[in-house]
Amino acid sequence: MVCEGEEEYEIMLPLGYRFVPEDHELILFFLHKKILDRKISVNIIRDIDLYNHDPHELSEDEFKHGRMNNEAYYFTQIDPEYTTKSSQRRSTKSGFWRTIEEDEEIVHEEEVIGFKKTLVFHWRSNERRDWSSPWLMHEYRVNPESSQIESLDETAREKMDRYVLCRIKLDEHD
Repeated sequence: MVCEGEEEYEIMLPLGYRFVPEDHELILFFLHKKILDRKISVNIIRDIDLYNHDPHELSEDEFKHGRMNNEAYYFTQIDPEYTTKSSQRRSTKSGFWRTIEEDEEIVHEEEVIGFKKTLVFHWRSNERRDWSSPWLMHEYRVNPESSQIESLDETAREKMDRYVLCRIKLDEHD
């Protein structure tokens, strides 16, 4: 189910359809449009406060459109001061997302249009230890120096600093 305002509806995709965009497409066709308040033709990416939820709390229905029914996509907001910190954690109720790799540049037509941060979810325990889970997240953000966004007004620039697009994957092979 997808919520838009007070209306709920289920996205009906053609048989065999999977939502498998490439990294540059997530930035150009989805995150840019979100920042500019433009309509997104296939609204599979929900806008939620992702860090108020542990990954197991996310609806299974949101994972059915991605690759092998184990990926879901979300828009969420983050504190701008954390967008470039490589060692940052993003806390939830029962754990946190920890960065596991350096930011990867997303290049399209020889220009860095954005960045991808890879994080893994860690559960917190009472013994002051944590352990990793099979939940993996790629967090995409727009490059503020990209020519694609140089003509943005101040409101859109503020949104660009706050909004990220997240691809969450359950890797049951771990």
